[in-house]
Amino acid sequence: MMVRPWAEFVSDLPDDGVEDDTGFVLYPGRGVAEAIGEHLNKAGYRVSPPEHQWERGWDFEFWASERRFWCQVSDLDEYFLLVCRDMQRTLTDNLFRRPPNALYVEVLNRLNGALTEDSRFHDIRWKLDKEMSTDLPGASSPVSAD
Repeated sequence: MMVRPWAEFVSDLPDDGVEDDTGFVLYPGRGVAEAIGEHLNKAGYRVSPPEHQWERGWDFEFWASERRFWCQVSDLDEYFLLVCRDMQRTLTDNLFRRPPNALYVEVLNRLNGALTEDSRFHDIRWKLDKEMSTDLPGASSPVSAD
């Protein structure tokens, strides 16, 4: 099973960055992070409010059952970047290439479905970690059997 934790997408939500004479006071993307959190909340997950992470954007945690996940949303001008991680996956899991947790797969699939159905989000492409520094187009789904 192949899990793509990164999504690049376009959003019609308004630019909510706050600037002063010296630059950004609040980086844009809070509204996008809140909208994603609302989708996760509607799916039955417990979601924390987004926190400002300066130039990295906004991040938040959420829980499916008692398993903890983390998302970060960054505004990269032409598009937004979302990463969603299973915070309970261990280095040993990665080292031995254990399959992803079933809840993580469920979360990513539900999130993709919600974003795809929300007309405020467009051109959603999911990528692997190793694809992030390439021009590869990504996939329409975060999870595949490959």
